Amino acid sequence: MISTILFPTDFSNRANYALKDAIGLAKRLEAKLILFHAYARPVPVNSKFVDASKSLLHKREKHVEEEFGMLKQIFPELKTIEVNYVKSLGLVVDQTIATIEKYKVDLVVMATKGARGLEVFWNSNAYRLSQQITVPMLTIPYKAELNEIRNIGIATNYDENSHLQPLDFVKQLADAYKAKVYVVRVHNDKNKKALSNKEQKVADNISRVLTSTKHVFDYSLNADLETGILEFSETKNIQMICIVRTKRNFFEDLLHDSVTRKLALGLNMPLLIL
Repeated sequence: MISTILFPTDFSNRANYALKDAIGLAKRLEAKLILFHAYARPVPVNSKFVDASKSLLHKREKHVEEEFGMLKQIFPELKTIEVNYVKSLGLVVDQTIATIEKYKVDLVVMATKGARGLEVFWNSNAYRLSQQITVPMLTIPYKAELNEIRNIGIATNYDENSHLQPLDFVKQLADAYKAKVYVVRVHNDKNKKALSNKEQKVADNISRVLTSTKHVFDYSLNADLETGILEFSETKNIQMICIVRTKRNFFEDLLHDSVTRKLALGLNMPLLIL
């Protein structure tokens, strides 16, 4: 159950564009939204600048409060949901993790640059954070639209050790947006027409989690995992891709720095990391 959403922001236009979607998501789910900003301590050159450093730190804290105030003006709809404004001194990833634990966050929503897809994501705070937290994270590329989501794709390799509990998040999101869920596997075996018994068991478990949510099982015939997912997304008009981490490191395979340039440049849609 998604009851608390964390949205880290640097107050950029990119972050503000994603914030409107985070607000809309919180409203749809009737969840609390935590707007969070981490900032660095000014470092004095020598002891003579200690007092100046304290003054700069005070100014920086005041500036963060002013930025929060601006967000309230830019997004009057913030008044229609429960919102906490949180600032923290320290490194972005470290302080975000601490905030997740302190406020028992269920979902992290972050803006990403989007212009170079996963290639940028791989080297970003968003990726580093995704590797250190246990809660799901939704990344929103610049100018992607959550409100336009009608089809959601879940990439799977039918690993029997897959952790199915996070799929509750997919169901909740799909129901919130009245979206259809596509469970897709990429493979290059032209003769494979049906799931094996083990794979069917996993599929049955997935269906039990999704229950009343409209969903179908499909595949993409391609030797390359990344290209297969991208082509399937284009063919089925997918607006959000979900990646379920497994013990076999399927997620790491997908987001490894060997990812093809086509997907790195082509993926410009929300990515839900479970």
